[in-house]
Amino acid sequence: MDSIEGKKVLVTGGAGFIGYNLSLALSRKGAETRVVDNLSSQGSLERMKKLNSHKIFTVVADIRHRHKIASLSKDCDVIFHLAAMASVPLSVKRPQYDCQVNVVGTVNVFEAARLTDAKIVFASSSAVYGTPTKIPIPENHQLKPISFYGLTKVVDEFYCEAYHETHGLQVVSLRLFNVYGPEARMGVTYDFLKKLWKDNKRLEVIGDGEQSKDFIYVDDVVRAFLAASQIEKANGEAYNVGSGDSIKVKDLAYKTVDRLGLSDKTDIVCGVTPTWIGDVKYTKADLTKARSELKWKPKIDHNSGLDNAIRWFESAYGKITR
Repeated sequence: MDSIEGKKVLVTGGAGFIGYNLSLALSRKGAETRVVDNLSSQGSLERMKKLNSHKIFTVVADIRHRHKIASLSKDCDVIFHLAAMASVPLSVKRPQYDCQVNVVGTVNVFEAARLTDAKIVFASSSAVYGTPTKIPIPENHQLKPISFYGLTKVVDEFYCEAYHETHGLQVVSLRLFNVYGPEARMGVTYDFLKKLWKDNKRLEVIGDGEQSKDFIYVDDVVRAFLAASQIEKANGEAYNVGSGDSIKVKDLAYKTVDRLGLSDKTDIVCGVTPTWIGDVKYTKADLTKARSELKWKPKIDHNSGLDNAIRWFESAYGKITR
């Protein structure tokens, strides 16, 4: 495994949740790190300033602007492509925008990588599988998304394969499951903490709570990106990045309340608000391929990860009253 130290890297979406954590890790490991983000979703100027303080070069730009992306990618050794329109509900409301960002924008990044001969590590999603017919889900499961967002990620993966076969582009797809942890400002865990911060007497779970999800801690995801960038035989392949376990959303609600010491104070209510169109009810990753080929496996158990997420949330927003 080659070291990332001294490599020139670009992180698209680098001011977002996962991208921010990845960018800091790359900088700590001695990579010459550049970040591009259009700040339309989770990215913020505050995060850009924090990245600058770590001597990370940042640019506010959009991956749909191909000339800008080509310029930023010049001389890069590795491009970590995380920029995306990542909201399933918004992909239903604005399918054209979803396609422009996630497909056209991704092709722009691939073209930039081809021109500079950079390796790509692409953030795909477990949404490519749709409703699974096999649990845990292996990478050879059929790709049958039930959301426009999932569809764009399938199309992107086909572009990965085509660029690899046609141009020899070094590209690896990581199918991320439900990522949580410090800096997350969306997702189930964050949603629960935000609701409890506002009112710790009642926690509403979207849907019936029977949805069962694979939650993976952000630091483990960062390690998967680093591993994928450094293993040559991973080129042209796709890998699941999850915990290999799952928990019902209602059970996560009870666990969150318990970790906060609110079990005697908080009523948990399910089924008032229906889940969104395109929400996959069951996810659980088969990690056999990632363990074997990437030499990667998750290290952070869910209790520790949840405690870390709580500590970060309270440091950012204030104490959740006990």
